[in-house]
Amino acid sequence: MMPSMWTLDETHLPDSTQDQVAARLIERGPSHEPQPLALFSGCQSAGRGSHGRLWELAADSLALTCAWPLTDGLADLALRGRTPWPAHLIGVVLRAIESELGVNDGLQIKWPNDLWLDRHKVAGLLVERRRLVGRWWWLIGVGLNGRWAGRCPAHLSATGLFDAMGSAFDGHRARDLARPIASQIMSWLADLEGCQTVEHRDACLRQSMAFCRQRDGLKDHVVEVCLADGQRVSGRAEGLAEDGAFCLRTETGSQRFHVGEARIVSLSQSAGREMA
Repeated sequence: MMPSMWTLDETHLPDSTQDQVAARLIERGPSHEPQPLALFSGCQSAGRGSHGRLWELAADSLALTCAWPLTDGLADLALRGRTPWPAHLIGVVLRAIESELGVNDGLQIKWPNDLWLDRHKVAGLLVERRRLVGRWWWLIGVGLNGRWAGRCPAHLSATGLFDAMGSAFDGHRARDLARPIASQIMSWLADLEGCQTVEHRDACLRQSMAFCRQRDGLKDHVVEVCLADGQRVSGRAEGLAEDGAFCLRTETGSQRFHVGEARIVSLSQSAGREMA
């Protein structure tokens, strides 16, 4: 059965919202009709990013986790290896931010799970699958930096969303994006869950990825992909595939990656002219 309702709560604890949501689901106990849950914080100090790294939050920031029960429709996708890749979901987050702020350009997707503005990170995504109280759940975490109190630490290659967008957004706060982002994530998952056939779900995923491919910030640049085993693969980014895989043209041919990290080694000539 597809979940029909969800709640959004605020927490003032410093722990990771991913872990706090998991604890709430355990406390809630087993249920025949599990309901999605979203939890956000503006003061998280123990958040987790990709690969277990500490997520460093700015003074004005948002940490959000959406928990979605893995019911029949998405369970089928998981069994076939067609899970909601971070590249799909970071596109959902991008849409939510632009819709709420009334903008439609500037933000780009940095595969696999970051949002860029002028090639500086403003938001990141962490997708986990956890078994809690006898059921699998998706825990979808979003970390967004609105404004830094001072200069952003240089090692982060990041910026604040509103710092970069200028004085026109002085009255905005990162926490105000919690409900719009959560709503878009929950609606996207509900739509995916509600597809009646495998073919319909695959079509929905392709449509979602079509938008992400348009906002791909790495395409055409020379990129290095770092894999979990330490291997590094360099080539020219060809863009995102329909299933969210990152496509790289190397000296030995085209390669596809579903996991890893990418960094720009050199910009395309067109990007260089734009910066000049």
